[in-house]
Amino acid sequence: MGSFGLNLDQRISRYNSPKQLQWSQNFGFDQRWGRLLSTSFSANWCQGNSETYRWKTENWGWSLKAGIDRTSGWNLSADLGQNYYYYSGLGPVVRNTSWGFKLERRFDGWGQLVSLGQINGRVYEDANGNMTYDNGDKGIPGIPIMIDGKQAAKTGRSGEYRVLGVAAGSHSVKMDISKLDAGMDPSIGGQRRFTTVGVWGPRVDFPLAPLNEIYGNVFLDENRNGLRDEEDAGLPGVFVLMGDNRRFTASDNEGDFIFHNVQPGRYRVFIDPRFLPDTLAVTGEQQRFIEVENKNDVGGVAFGIGKKVRPVRKMVFAPSQVMEPGPKIVPVRPGRSKTGQPVKQIAKASAEDIKRLYDLGIKQYSTGDYQSAMTTWNQLLRIDPGNGEARKNRDRTKGKLDALQKIKGQ
Repeated sequence: MGSFGLNLDQRISRYNSPKQLQWSQNFGFDQRWGRLLSTSFSANWCQGNSETYRWKTENWGWSLKAGIDRTSGWNLSADLGQNYYYYSGLGPVVRNTSWGFKLERRFDGWGQLVSLGQINGRVYEDANGNMTYDNGDKGIPGIPIMIDGKQAAKTGRSGEYRVLGVAAGSHSVKMDISKLDAGMDPSIGGQRRFTTVGVWGPRVDFPLAPLNEIYGNVFLDENRNGLRDEEDAGLPGVFVLMGDNRRFTASDNEGDFIFHNVQPGRYRVFIDPRFLPDTLAVTGEQQRFIEVENKNDVGGVAFGIGKKVRPVRKMVFAPSQVMEPGPKIVPVRPGRSKTGQPVKQIAKASAEDIKRLYDLGIKQYSTGDYQSAMTTWNQLLRIDPGNGEARKNRDRTKGKLDALQKIKGQ
């Protein structure tokens, strides 16, 4: 919190005209109050001898000094003192009172001596995200500005800052992002490099973007009308992408999705059909263009997903292509084989059972329950071995399970 010091100065001087010796003493103490303020007090007296070598006191006095030492190199000090002079026995004592102020500037090197550069700028909310200060953009006060890692200034009421006395050369400037509001994006306030020459200095602004959100829902569009009806349920596990850099998120168990920390601007939110199973497709628009403004969350973005409708092709044969009826085949009555063993009858599944199992497998695959989907595809192929779609979906589900097993093994 401070330091205290004492000093004692003893000095003997010889003068040729008039011939005399002088013996001077100075006693004092100084106190430094923290890093900026310092005070000191001293008392002095001087004795001399003439040609008769008789010692006598010629002057004495005291002085008081206080100063403020800025870390930027500027120093302001004030002093007050009195001295009393006695030259001979015939003359009176002369009192001399002095006071004054002193302003000085210290330089750490020749680079600072030839340059008193500066830097200035502004910290503000960039409402439209164009990285330029516009009328209406709000300045942010009280943000510390760091020059070469040390705090040199704070932004004022309008977000402006100015740092003087910067030495010539290359320096770094950045904000102390720990003082920013939690709703601001700190990534823009990173370190910048700048150069000063002479009394010139650049302007470095820090536009800050408020963080917003875009949210919506993905649903299973049963009637494929592109609208969410009351009976349409949320669809989980669907990837939703945003922007040219294809930032993505996935819908949760209720089909809801959200993008956090979105800066103001215009964004494309969309679903890539390549991320959907072959049996599903987007029923409405595949993309939305969203305008995000300052501190304005955007919701209500919905995407419908429905089953693909496979076209039915009708084939008409020419008369020449009609086949003549072949020999009548009489079915063999089930019973016993030639060896006399009973023949095992295979129950033929109905079309309703096949469709029910197929829809169940699609739902299990869409929700990410790949193990259950694999069981359903195998069951469907046992009762309908020629179902090509079921075989294709079984192979796709097996690929998913193999990929997940590989990830767990790493």
